[in-house]
Amino acid sequence: TIHVMPDTPEIVLAKFNKLNYSQKLYRLAMEEAKKDGYDLRLDAIPIQAAKASRAIASDYKYKEGYRKQLGHHIGARSVEDDPKILHSINVAKMQSEREYKKVFEKLKTKYTSPVDMWSILGAKNCQKLVSDVDYRNYLHQWTCLPDQNDVIQARKAYDLQSDSLYKSDLEWLKGIGWVPLGSLNVEHVKRAGEILSENKYRQPPNQMKFTCITDAWDVELAKHNAEIMSKRLYTEAWDTDKIKINVMPDTPEILLAKANAANISHKLYVQGWEDTKQKGYDLRTDAIPIKAAKASRDIASDYKYKEAHEKQKGHYVGVQRMEDDPKLVWFAHAGKILSDLEYKKNFEQCKANIHCPVDMLSILDAKNCQKLVSEVDYRKHLHEWICLPDQNDVIQAKKAYDLQSDNVYKADLEWLRGIGWIPEGSVELQRVKNAQDLMCENLYRQRPDSLKFTAIVDSPEVVLAKANALMQSGALYREVWDKEKTQYTLPLDIPEIILSKANSVNYSKVRN
Repeated sequence: TIHVMPDTPEIVLAKFNKLNYSQKLYRLAMEEAKKDGYDLRLDAIPIQAAKASRAIASDYKYKEGYRKQLGHHIGARSVEDDPKILHSINVAKMQSEREYKKVFEKLKTKYTSPVDMWSILGAKNCQKLVSDVDYRNYLHQWTCLPDQNDVIQARKAYDLQSDSLYKSDLEWLKGIGWVPLGSLNVEHVKRAGEILSENKYRQPPNQMKFTCITDAWDVELAKHNAEIMSKRLYTEAWDTDKIKINVMPDTPEILLAKANAANISHKLYVQGWEDTKQKGYDLRTDAIPIKAAKASRDIASDYKYKEAHEKQKGHYVGVQRMEDDPKLVWFAHAGKILSDLEYKKNFEQCKANIHCPVDMLSILDAKNCQKLVSEVDYRKHLHEWICLPDQNDVIQAKKAYDLQSDNVYKADLEWLRGIGWIPEGSVELQRVKNAQDLMCENLYRQRPDSLKFTAIVDSPEVVLAKANALMQSGALYREVWDKEKTQYTLPLDIPEIILSKANSVNYSKVRN
């Protein structure tokens, strides 16, 4: 055991450093000053300066002279009697942008344009030149009878050029279902999947019959290596010894750790403050801080600030109504003059009242222009007559329509709709199958695994391969070393062990 004397230079220096770095000692003077308190009188210089600053910044003091002058003004009874106010109103009207634009706002929507003005006539002529209505001359629309020779020939020509009639013999194929099972692409994909299948190409190792010999030399070597490399067996002796070490509670390290824990403990650091809080604090009502707080409250109180104003309420003597006071009447009149709502009141009442006579020239011109542009008056529809069902031309037209009807023409093929068709055995499918057989790689070549072959065990190549495998084997190469490295005992009294123990003692921080 090592015993450290408390008066060694290192211990003394550590204590002085602790005093220098102590936060508690650093704040000790301030905490003692807080406990002693502070005596601040009402006639102190800071209090007097604060009151003077409050009086300077007070809005009540600022407006006190103005309130004293209220009611002592003597002047004219109306605005027209005071030349200065009248002059100010005239100047305001001259500088007002609204008064400046008042006449313009009244006249800007009134515009009169004669119909025979040169620019309007030029615009009308230009519109006639540009207009598509006057530019195009539509041909006459006539009616052709269905039994005319040219109509019959035109229908025949249309039938010859019609794509629907050209493909009408294939209409019965529409809607017929087709199943792709057995088609060329499906069979090709199936054969390719069988060729590329890994399960059919390779035999799984779990299907091979194999039995491991437990006393083989490689199994024994693996077990021995596992025991050597086992972390649990390697640390088993240390784990059993480390729980049997008994440390005495009076060792210097334990005592130093306890002292450090007491120095660093926050609970012990604030214990004195907690004890003081439990004892309480006696603060009397006539203490200086309490009186100072009450005085500050009275200074900042809004009730004290408005006390003089509350006392003056009800002592005002004046007129009974607003109409009896010329100043109030003048203020109301000035408010109406400056009110934007009163200014626009007449305009809002009259802006929706528009009186437009029916025979006004612009309305008549608009109606005439609408007639020229309108498509209703431009087109003249032919007369719509009614044909009786027993008329000769109606009967002939029905017969002609039946001859030209595509439904009547194909009525004998309606039974073919919905009939299924299977491509098995068709010429195209047989041709594709034969071509696939000719191009098949499996039928063309013989697989090597189907050939009968037996390897000779004692051939030079096989013997050489076995010898090379034994020479390149890592397990056989390290077999002698693995046996010797586990059978070596190191004596404890060799110079290297003694030197390492001495070095560990010299460099140990615990002993120092």
